[in-house]
Amino acid sequence: MTQTRLLRSNVLTLVTALSLVPGCAAPRASTPSLPAWSFAEAMVFPADLSLARAEDGIALPDGKLIVADQVHGLRVLERNGQSRPFGDLPGAGFANDPPRRHGAPNGVSLEPDGMHLLVSDVLGGEIYRVEVTSGETQRVYSHPFGVNSAIRDSSGAIWFTQSARNTEEQGEAGMFRPVEFPVAEGALWRLPYEKGEFAAEAVLVEDGLFYANGITIDESRQKLYLCELAADRVLEFSVDVATGSVGPARTLFEMQTPDNIERDADGRLWIVSPVRNEVLVFDPDTGSVHSAFHQQSAAQVALAAEWARRGAARVPRLDLLTPALFEPLPGILTGVILGSPDGAVYVTGLGNALIRLAAPATSASELNDFATRYAAAWSSQNPTRLASFYADHGSLIVNSKTPATGREAIAAKARAFMQAFPDMVVTMDSIRHERDRVVFHWTWTGTNTGPGGTGRPVHIQGHEQWTFSPTGRIALSVGHYDEAEYERQMSEDPAPR
Repeated sequence: MTQTRLLRSNVLTLVTALSLVPGCAAPRASTPSLPAWSFAEAMVFPADLSLARAEDGIALPDGKLIVADQVHGLRVLERNGQSRPFGDLPGAGFANDPPRRHGAPNGVSLEPDGMHLLVSDVLGGEIYRVEVTSGETQRVYSHPFGVNSAIRDSSGAIWFTQSARNTEEQGEAGMFRPVEFPVAEGALWRLPYEKGEFAAEAVLVEDGLFYANGITIDESRQKLYLCELAADRVLEFSVDVATGSVGPARTLFEMQTPDNIERDADGRLWIVSPVRNEVLVFDPDTGSVHSAFHQQSAAQVALAAEWARRGAARVPRLDLLTPALFEPLPGILTGVILGSPDGAVYVTGLGNALIRLAAPATSASELNDFATRYAAAWSSQNPTRLASFYADHGSLIVNSKTPATGREAIAAKARAFMQAFPDMVVTMDSIRHERDRVVFHWTWTGTNTGPGGTGRPVHIQGHEQWTFSPTGRIALSVGHYDEAEYERQMSEDPAPR
């Protein structure tokens, strides 16, 4: 692939209208609660353009990013843009030293425990597991062909995609062959996990796919989503992670060259089109499609149409993947990183930098209003009202206990407090930004007169750290209060103050 040029200063006029692949279904109504960013509003990150094919990555709770890096395997990006190698993929077998060896870290995903990530090598065929805190790295599986993306489910099994029947010796030529001429060499695989160990061999789940790419699982919906890049469609499978069983594929919706896919805290799917320089957001509940980011000049629109024409005619088309297709972007777009504490979205690609899309600005008065209404919801004896402040798949963690994830679970946790304290009142003490997150300080008063209650009054202060979704709801709340003091006040025979 042609090496990325430096970012031009003369930003092109942006085209935000959504034009689909010829023959593809038209999108339904857009989702108004999502932002629509332009490149003029974006920031190239890091400014020193020090990345090497940062195709995918994850966001950590402290605001750092871990991204793919073709030289070292992974890099960690600080909030100030400084970066350094992370983990030890080379020690676990990764290398990119052509023509002797070809390697390219591709998919990077966070495991359900939030403590480990998976990295897949799209040229070498390896899947690596990296501990987020220490960087300790191990190779957990070697596939005969390149592995595009890998994710882990709650049962411990790893699901991964194979885009092509490309070997390490073939390098990028073998990997891109089914993109040049659409050929069904792609597949979906599952690596079982039993008795604390990964199986020696992966199980073929679905074969005959046209460049299987990004993959994600929504266990609450029992759905697996997969991007079929060379077929211009996103597939949906019914899935049971406990048994590993998968239903037949169906086309969820069509778009040009879907690459990587991520699911946000609201359950929406964020999918990137490298040929269209676009990030689309699809809502599985409503079928709506929203263009969250789009950068195309008139000439680039024509190139995208030519890409589709050549694919249909089975005419060579990789020569179109030049800077003319994506400039002024820092490289061909491949994916998105969600979950940043400040709500920002990062667009990844085959270049030397990311694109940072800032979360919608929230004024001090808007934040104060949100926190005031949130406190009132806690005081309302209406747990559903409280849960509505959270994203569909948002989480509430109190004192490092088991998270309540999803509005139903959050409502259940709130209901337990409300029933135990029918007169409970939560008031806001302060709300402010602290580094990359919002911290809400509160005071809680009430009397334990609910079923089986002690009749004792409580007066507790605490705080919650909020991470917002791009739609402005709480994606994660990490709460804390003095549990020992709470137990003392709830005691039948409290110690004197």
